[in-house]
Amino acid sequence: MADGTLHADGKIAELKLATRVQLPRSAVADALKQLADEGLINQDENGRSWLPTPPNATSPRPTPPGHSSTPP
Repeated sequence: MADGTLHADGKIAELKLATRVQLPRSAVADALKQLADEGLINQDENGRSWLPTPPNATSPRPTPPGHSSTPP
């Protein structure tokens, strides 16, 4: 986020992230699930992950269809 590669409400591409950090996709999927379980990112029932809108955002981007901006 700090360098502009991830944005609030931005989709987290699992394969792209795995390639970038040179880890197996399954390891990245497990890490994203753990982050979702801790409420740090959002993840739907299909495993798609995205960053939540910060509470102090002045112009939040719309939540992708079929997604919730609040953790389960």
